[in-house]
Amino acid sequence: MGLASKYSHALAAKTRVAADKVGGLLAWAQYVGARKEAVDAGLEVFITRHESGEIPAEKLEPAFLYRFHASIAQAAFEKSPALRQFSGLRHASVRQEFAHTDKEIIKLRGQQVAQDCCAHSKPPAGNVGVRVEDKTEMELLRHLMPQQRPRVAVRKMLRRAGRAVQELKPCFMMGPQAVAQFLEPGQLHFDIVVMDEAS
Repeated sequence: MGLASKYSHALAAKTRVAADKVGGLLAWAQYVGARKEAVDAGLEVFITRHESGEIPAEKLEPAFLYRFHASIAQAAFEKSPALRQFSGLRHASVRQEFAHTDKEIIKLRGQQVAQDCCAHSKPPAGNVGVRVEDKTEMELLRHLMPQQRPRVAVRKMLRRAGRAVQELKPCFMMGPQAVAQFLEPGQLHFDIVVMDEAS
């Protein structure tokens, strides 16, 4: 078969395929136009890999965004000596050490604040009693502090040692339910009440 004959047979086969799929001609023309725009924009590698089946259509956008941002990062690293020397492992280690130190400082700061409050507070001594029911203020608190599970309810403790508790801990953070549960009306007095997100 001669060259002209092969060409005519191939052309005839393509023509038959085109005739059978004439309904997709518009879509194909649109694809060809969009493909040319993508190639002109420098995206030929994405088009080639998509047409070969290496990149599915639904992953074209994330693949492009990944390479786009990666190229920006690469250019930044190439222009900055400091970024070129950046070590992710060393940075993660420094962050972890900083977080640990920050937690320790917060813990120590809390202890310092508590110590300062105790040093400047003057809680009332209260009554010394043989029975627990007779103890009040600091005498009652000293009796309860070593206990893991004090047998005196919080409401009763605040009634009998409220002034000492306020002197040691002037700020109370409580919800409305806790206030009703633990504070007896008229028993304790506060200079200011801050209501957060109250409706």
